[in-house]
Parts: sequence; C-alpha cells; structure tokens
Amino acid sequence: MAATTSDAVQVSPKKKSFYLGKKRRQLYLNLLAYLVLGLGAITTLVPFYWMVASSLKTLGELMQFPPTLFPHGLHFENYELAFRMIPFGTFFMNSAVVSFAV
Repeated sequence: MAATTSDAVQVSPKKKSFYLGKKRRQLYLNLLAYLVLGLGAITTLVPFYWMVASSLKTLGELMQFPPTLFPHGLHFENYELAFRMIPFGTFFMNSAVVSFAV
C-alpha cells in the first residue's frame, strides 16, 4: 500500500523551532571550538616565529626597545657564528649515542 500525503508525518512549529535551536547551538559550539583551536595555534606559532625572527636580527636590532616584529635585513651569518662557537657536532654525537643505546 502506497503512502499518501495525509500519511506523512507533520512537524509541528514548536518542534521545528527546537531543531533550528539545536542547529544554532551546534553552530555556536563549532565557532567556540574553532576559536579555542585558533588561539591555541597562535599561542604555539608566535613564540616559534619570534625565535626565528630574532635569530635573523643584528644584535643592535635585537636589543632595540620597542622590539621590531620583522628583521630589517636577514642576517644568516648569525647561524654560521653559532655553529663555529658551539660544538654542535659533539652534542649531536652524544645524542646519537644515547638514542642508539636506549
């Protein structure tokens, strides 16, 4: 037997408003979740950016107050100087020995 239009379930206006409220509530929860995740991402990425940007500044620019957000020039020689002054090869070998021993 085929269903007729009179057999169809009618949604009352009260239930319809409940479903709209449920959708709106889900939308607000999603927005709140994205806001929290966005703030977490910013909290994680800003210190990383600050570290990289500071490593590319000159000493005078680094000590400047108020600090600059972007380096005026990219000074990659800071990395060369760090690798010459600190024995990173020794530190790397120590870490490799410990990681293979464990």
